[in-house]
Amino acid sequence: MTQLQENIDVADQLELALGGGRIPSKYHQWGAHLLTHLRRPIQIAFVGHPKSGKSSLISMMIGRQDIPTLGKIATVEIVHGPQKHISLEHADGSVEHHDWLSDEVPLSDSIVRARLELPEKALLNRSFTKLRLSGSPLRQENLLRHVAQSAAILVYCSEEFGESEQRIWANAPEEIKDHSFLALTMADRQIMKGRLNQRISQLESVVSEEFLGLYPIATLQAIAARSDSVTIRPDLWTSSGGKDFHDALEHQIDRGRMEDLDKAGMLLAQFAADLPGQRPDQKFVAPRPEQNQITAAEPQAAVSQVAEHEAAEVLKETLNMLQKCADDMLQDIPEMSEPNPSQIIEKCARIIGDLSHTLAHADCGNPVIKSIQEDAREGEEMMLLLQLEKGEDAASDAVVLLMQLKKEISKNLCG
Repeated sequence: MTQLQENIDVADQLELALGGGRIPSKYHQWGAHLLTHLRRPIQIAFVGHPKSGKSSLISMMIGRQDIPTLGKIATVEIVHGPQKHISLEHADGSVEHHDWLSDEVPLSDSIVRARLELPEKALLNRSFTKLRLSGSPLRQENLLRHVAQSAAILVYCSEEFGESEQRIWANAPEEIKDHSFLALTMADRQIMKGRLNQRISQLESVVSEEFLGLYPIATLQAIAARSDSVTIRPDLWTSSGGKDFHDALEHQIDRGRMEDLDKAGMLLAQFAADLPGQRPDQKFVAPRPEQNQITAAEPQAAVSQVAEHEAAEVLKETLNMLQKCADDMLQDIPEMSEPNPSQIIEKCARIIGDLSHTLAHADCGNPVIKSIQEDAREGEEMMLLLQLEKGEDAASDAVVLLMQLKKEISKNLCG
């Protein structure tokens, strides 16, 4: 069974369990969220400055050389579709449709977004988004924060990844850094200058802290090595760096899918172990996945002082709440003849639930608050998983999760 088939099979069982009322209300929302994840292609974002090799890497991953770069458009999505089709969205919200376009066709400056559909198997369980970073450093930081809200994996494309890019990336959300790669595109140029090995050595400490890995790629050679999704020239594919990058990205995609499958499998094993692995007759209608939307609209140049103040107040409130709950929990532990892992997990789950509720009412439009809100939501999901696992290790993980969240809030409050 392929992972795609397994993904469909588990999703069908989860759909049946949710629709049949087998999942307790406590876990129902989480189960619905998992189902949405399993049904939706993984979104991979390629970001970087203009002409940084984003389009070339996407073409290499898909195995097609006829994909237009549409370089003037800030945001380009490439998704699966029954036939080739391009949609162009203008700043006024109007959309024009084309069977296909070449890069020779002039495009209006009012186009802010493009969506390309291709009947490629490689796009059945993933989609690619190309995001051009431009403008002030603050604007680029806001774009990175925005893409982090929807992308499961991010590839930062750059020829050298200089100091200015490093400063911008340093302010990217930590959660996306854990799922990001640095691609040094046009590595052949650096080789010709005799600088590639030196540059890799210079970036080693940065990459170890900020990325999953660094991959130098001679993009033109890599594309030539994979002229289509089937034909590969092995020697050139390896020497260009294309194979290493392709394999690393595929591994991360599989890993992300397996994490969702494991969570869904644990939920099913606990509450619906007897369900058959077949398409359900009784459907649970999961929340419709939002289309991958990374808006190309100009983000605000700066958050207002009022919003900054509101954000700081929210962070202070949540930090104080976390500290108080942690103190209360520590006071309770000595009263236990022997610490009970289940009770500890329940307390941690209650704390993070209260925290998530508090953050949900914060609406100051601040990207830091949005990031903390997402961390809290993911923390709630993890607590549900730990409640199913039980045991001392799960209790320890629950406490560590709260400590990490507290550390993240403290860092943003001080920074």
